Amino acid sequence: MIKIYSFIETPHSKLNEFVMAFFERIEFETSEFSIEFFEKEFYDNLVVHHKGILLNRFKAIYNIVKGWEQAPRSAFCQAISTSNEIKEICEGKVIPWKDIDIPEEVRVITKELFIKLYEDTLKESKYFKEYYGDLLSHYHTLKKSGNNDFEYCPACGITEMKTFEDSDRDQYDHYLPKDKYPFSSINFKNLVPICSTCNSFTNKSDKDILSYEGVVFYPFDEKQSEIDIAVNITHIDFDNLSDSTLDLNYTCTNGKLKEIEAWKNIYNIVKRHNDHIRGSLKRWYTRFWESVNDKTLTSISNDEKIRTKVCLQQLEKRKYLEYQTLKNLVTTYQYTAKSQSMSYSLYN
Repeated sequence: MIKIYSFIETPHSKLNEFVMAFFERIEFETSEFSIEFFEKEFYDNLVVHHKGILLNRFKAIYNIVKGWEQAPRSAFCQAISTSNEIKEICEGKVIPWKDIDIPEEVRVITKELFIKLYEDTLKESKYFKEYYGDLLSHYHTLKKSGNNDFEYCPACGITEMKTFEDSDRDQYDHYLPKDKYPFSSINFKNLVPICSTCNSFTNKSDKDILSYEGVVFYPFDEKQSEIDIAVNITHIDFDNLSDSTLDLNYTCTNGKLKEIEAWKNIYNIVKRHNDHIRGSLKRWYTRFWESVNDKTLTSISNDEKIRTKVCLQQLEKRKYLEYQTLKNLVTTYQYTAKSQSMSYSLYN
């Protein structure tokens, strides 16, 4: 990930806590099904209002697993718990169950339950919204926290993100896709706001992120160093800037070579970055040199090198790919690029 979110605890996470508590309770339970298996707050606020979606499915699952030997029953209940250890899963320390690992006898109804918990309870239930908030309120709360209000998508660095001041939100990606890893479908450590392009069918969609290198970046690991991207323009074609040749190098100060490779594959990063940079070169060059030669700056300094440095610094913290590209440009092709891009400028 180019940027890492800071995780925040909000009431929205209580749904996952309620569900984990239910399966922890029934691991060794042998009595007839009872509403006492639910935490009272869970039952009163949500389960009683969603008997078809929730109560009947929880009951059906319990009535199946209570007939099992203790070993498979414990394995099932504990797998639900360990499949929610998202950080440890990302680090390769825990192997979560996929849907195909769920015992066949209970597979369909268990997967249905967790999908419904997300689609019909977390996203759509008026009762969940009343007591705990909805995804829009979570998004706004997350974006207001710390440095989470990223201007650009933390996965790709290309697409602008919604802010906490917008009336809508960006998509929540199931980092471990819910169709393959249903047990973590309502865990907010597995729900990551990214742009719709990153989450599209042609990019991440329902890819099994663990199938590439076995380890991936944990999107909320605040100890994780962000990815550094070096853009090297190995050949620039000023007659057709989109035909320029790029060499992109991705590094991380604490290594993470496998995580970087997985990230590049998951989000189709290399092709998207190449396409984005080549397609934006003319616009970026033009805008940059217009800024360098703006009357406000020229009135402050006659030294073009100083003005160039100032304009680069203005880009550095916000427009990451644009900054890296232009930094390489003015270092390697400064005078040719200036002459070419100024020919497009409104100031000429």
